[in-house]
Amino acid sequence: MELTKTEGTKIQNAKKPRVRYEEPYREFIRENMDDIVLVDTIESRQILSRLYTEGRIRVNAEQYLDMWNNNIFQEASVDDFGYRVHGPITSAPRELRPFMRFKSDTASPLVEVDFVASQPSLLASITPALIRRFAPECAVAIPLFKVMKSNDDWERYKVKCLDVRVGHGIYDFLAQSYEREYNVPMIRDDGKSIYYRACFSNYSGLSHLSLSSSEAEHAWHMVNGNEQTLKRAASNLFTLRSYHLFKKAFPGVHQLFRNLKRLEWNVEGQGKPHANNCLLAQRIESVLIYTILVRALAERGIRKVVTIHDAIFIRHEEADNARKIIEQQLRKLRLDLKLKVK
Repeated sequence: MELTKTEGTKIQNAKKPRVRYEEPYREFIRENMDDIVLVDTIESRQILSRLYTEGRIRVNAEQYLDMWNNNIFQEASVDDFGYRVHGPITSAPRELRPFMRFKSDTASPLVEVDFVASQPSLLASITPALIRRFAPECAVAIPLFKVMKSNDDWERYKVKCLDVRVGHGIYDFLAQSYEREYNVPMIRDDGKSIYYRACFSNYSGLSHLSLSSSEAEHAWHMVNGNEQTLKRAASNLFTLRSYHLFKKAFPGVHQLFRNLKRLEWNVEGQGKPHANNCLLAQRIESVLIYTILVRALAERGIRKVVTIHDAIFIRHEEADNARKIIEQQLRKLRLDLKLKVK
C-alpha cells in the first residue's frame, strides 16, 4: 500500500538512527488484517457502486469484492513516521467499515473503540515520563514539556482536550470561537479541521502571512477567479484564520508547538519539521496501542483484533469486555483518555 506523503516521507540521510518497533503485537495485527473480508450484500454492493461512480475506488463492486476477499491488495506494513500498521482496511473508504468481518466469523460485525478527540487528547497527555517510555528517540522534546507543567495556558488546553461533554470539548470550543471571530457558521466537525490546520501546519510560512491580505485575495477570487482558484484561496484563508485563532486562544501551547517544530531530533522517518508534534503524538499513540492495549486484549483472550490508525476494532460480542480491559490499562498509566465505542 502506498503511504500518505506525510507518513511515507523517506529520509535521505541513511545515518539517521532507526528505532524499530517490530514487536509481536504489530505482527499480530498485520496477520489479523489479512483475515478481514468484506461481506457481499446488496448494501455493500450499492455503496461500492457509488464509490466507483464517484471515482473513489478504481474498480467496480464485483471486482473490488473479489480483489479484497482473495487478498489481492498489498499486504500490511508498518510506516516510518508514526510506526502505525497500514493495510487495505486503513486505506479503504470509511463507508466500507460496517461490512468488514473476520473471515472465520462473518456473522459478527466489528465495533470501533477509539479515543475521544484522539490527537488533541494525546498531545495534551504527553509528559516527560511518557516520552521516555514510549518515544525515547524524541527525548530532545522533554525539556519543552517540563516547562509546561506550571503553565496555566497548558492546563486550560488540557481541560478542553479531555472534556468529553457534548459542546464542551476542544473541537466544539474552536468551532464556536471561529464562528464568533469570523462570523462564519461552524459545527463540531469543522472544529476538528480548525485544530488540525492550526496545530499541524507549517508555522514558518503562516507567521509571515497577513490575514487581511488573505481575506482580500479570497474576496477577489470570489468575483474574478475560477472554481479551482477560489477553492485554493478559501482553503488558504481557513488555514490562516485557524492558525491565528488557536494562537490567540492558547498562546503558550502555540509556542510549545512552534518550539517542537524547530527541533531536529535526528530520527529516520521524521518527515518535515512542521510535522514534529504530529510525529511525537503518533509514535506515543502507536506504542501505547500495540504494546500495551492490543497486548492486554490478546493476553485476555480477545485475539480477533485489528487497528485502523488510532482506533481498535473488535467483534461486537467482545466490545464491552475489550473496553473494560483498555480502560484498566489507561488507568494503570494514569492517562485520562476517554473512549467512544461505535
